[in-house]
Amino acid sequence: MNVAGGVRVEEPAVDLAIALAVASSFKEMPVDPRAVFLGEIGLSGEVRGCSQIDKRLREAGRLGFASALLATKNANGRDAKGHGLSIAGVDSLRAAVDRALIGDTGRPAGSEPEAKREARPPRARNDESESGESNESDDQSL
Repeated sequence: MNVAGGVRVEEPAVDLAIALAVASSFKEMPVDPRAVFLGEIGLSGEVRGCSQIDKRLREAGRLGFASALLATKNANGRDAKGHGLSIAGVDSLRAAVDRALIGDTGRPAGSEPEAKREARPPRARNDESESGESNESDDQSL
């Protein structure tokens, strides 16, 4: 993956951090600057564990990070005491976005009660107009 300035990143553990940075920018919602995000993202959005997790968490704690969001595989049974971090695990990119982005309340976007979440209307398909009728010009271009 190429990152700003032409830097080439070949470390799969950075996938989650980059995806959350993109989601943060797109949704105009920040992530906690004291959090570290480690995990590889598969094509279907699953968050996979990464190697040398204890070494990575020790270094993150030493650098002053307060929390870590990891693949569930890496978070399960992990003792936070040795790292000085609060540790949470996620299985999917969607769960990571819900957990990592900080909303107007100062809490992660997915932490408000279900009843208080704003309902989103379903997205219209590209081949249908607002009235639900098929758009023939789109069908002909296929």
